[in-house]
Amino acid sequence: MSEIQTIRTRPLVKLLEILVILAMSALVIDVLLGVGTRQLGMLKFWMMEQWSISLGFLPDGQIKWSEELARFLMVWASLLGAALAFERRAHLGVDFFASKFHPSTRKLAQSIAHLLVMAFAVLILIKGGVTLVEHARSSGQMTPALGLRKWVVYLVVPMSGLFVIIFTIENMLADLRRSFLDEEVPE
Repeated sequence: MSEIQTIRTRPLVKLLEILVILAMSALVIDVLLGVGTRQLGMLKFWMMEQWSISLGFLPDGQIKWSEELARFLMVWASLLGAALAFERRAHLGVDFFASKFHPSTRKLAQSIAHLLVMAFAVLILIKGGVTLVEHARSSGQMTPALGLRKWVVYLVVPMSGLFVIIFTIENMLADLRRSFLDEEVPE
């Protein structure tokens, strides 16, 4: 990838990296908190059953909202991480497929793969994601445990689509530049 392209999208990549790191960090903390409170609840119940000792300061079980938050964080980390994989040409399905072709047809295979990714990103992630967000926003849906507006949770779908489109265009332009300069396409 050329130095100019790297400089242009570097702030976006940095933002995406930070969002993925934050989502994964929060996910780990949330899961540990959920498991810890569940275990403390079991200890509290066991102490009450075995020795009739009441430990009122211990939780009764897993925090109600931790499982819901873990699901949402997993979705955010997965979709944003997939967009980051496109930027790094590390998305297994797309790059692995194109690299299996003979070098003479590899450029065509990569172009077709880019177009398929663009179609998926535009139709499913952007168009479908915006529809999903709009429906959740207009219906006023809320998450049961956290009380968040669902459209905020679903916002990651069109967001990741936008990132995928930007990085796919960048990769397409880099491939075209390489083809024009008659350089070998990276495997």
